[in-house]
Amino acid sequence: MDAEERNRHCNLPRRRARGAGQLLALAPFGAALALGACGSTAASRSATSATSAAHASSTAAANVTSVRTTARHGKAGIHISVRSSQYGRVLKDGSDRAIYLFTHDHSTPSTCYGACATAWPPVLTKGAPAAGSGLNARLLGTTRRREGTLQVTYGGHPLYYYLSDKPGQILCQNAEEYGGTWLVVSPRGTAVL
Repeated sequence: MDAEERNRHCNLPRRRARGAGQLLALAPFGAALALGACGSTAASRSATSATSAAHASSTAAANVTSVRTTARHGKAGIHISVRSSQYGRVLKDGSDRAIYLFTHDHSTPSTCYGACATAWPPVLTKGAPAAGSGLNARLLGTTRRREGTLQVTYGGHPLYYYLSDKPGQILCQNAEEYGGTWLVVSPRGTAVL
């Protein structure tokens, strides 16, 4: 998927040139961007009224709950393993959901809260995460989020899901949102570029 197609799919705004060598700022994107809708439902993409925005927000909240409860948790905590994908071997949870890192996180504590965490829910665990096939258990860990939950880390990076990914999908690889880039994670603990 090329950048234009990905931005269209992930519902990201197109960039406009503003001068040589400058990073390009994202244009205002309306209610969908405020909701963190990188690949949201058609209702939130076309949200033009308060009613549509409220519906999209409640749909997103329901999907976050779904993401947090569908991952398989063992006695030790969530199970993370390595699986093949169109981007090579990447980290997935026990339900085959893709796991991403956020380049805005420069160390273990997460910088993704609010609308960011709605669109990109953290990978949470209730105990020590379990290393599955192909995973380096020494790179697996946790960090405590501001609200007290435990977020899984790998190679020092807090880990996230993308809200609209279904098991087996990777919809927003290399998406730029919330001040950084979202990339799937290699077994070495680095971003897959």
